[in-house]
Amino acid sequence: MNIDCAIIHGNVITPSRIIEQGCVLIADGKIVDVLDTIPRLGETVDIIDAKGNYVPPASLICIRMAQAVPILWTAIRRLILQ
Repeated sequence: MNIDCAIIHGNVITPSRIIEQGCVLIADGKIVDVLDTIPRLGETVDIIDAKGNYVPPASLICIRMAQAVPILWTAIRRLILQ
């Protein structure tokens, strides 16, 4: 599986808990994993550093659609990084 995007250093909100400084891995526009640690990522992975901000489920759901529309993708990245 090739990871396309990773949201790192975010407080990831899941149905059961908040993962502080977590990592969300995305491949082919789908969330494939949510981790407590940041794995070694390849140079081709688009990395979004959430800088300790919250990563709510709604922003994760929008990623697949946003990757198809670059302007929307840029807007979501700015929201996460605020």
